[in-house]
Amino acid sequence: PKKSIESMVELFELLTKLKQNGHNVEDFERRNYPPEEEFTVDLVDRVVALFSAIQLEKYSADVRTRKQFQDLYTELRQHLTDAYAEMEQMEQKQQALMPQQQQQQHVPDGNSA
Repeated sequence: PKKSIESMVELFELLTKLKQNGHNVEDFERRNYPPEEEFTVDLVDRVVALFSAIQLEKYSADVRTRKQFQDLYTELRQHLTDAYAEMEQMEQKQQALMPQQQQQQHVPDGNSA
């Protein structure tokens, strides 16, 4: 990521220089190129717009992926919370039943003499 950010910064610096040069030669281009030809300034603007659209799509995809991960993580946490609560309830029921089972084991049945 750091390298790609550095590359983006460098690309935009070069495009900025190219656009400045385009402004410097705009009169020359308009006089010497056919009207249907794209001039440097317009071409740089198109490159920047396309590059920005690609970056926006990449960012949007990253955001969607992060949201999906966050949603799955939240769902998993909820399932774990529910599971732990259910285990705790079962343990409490087991502990509540244990004294009753112990009492039943120690109750004389009256047949032993």
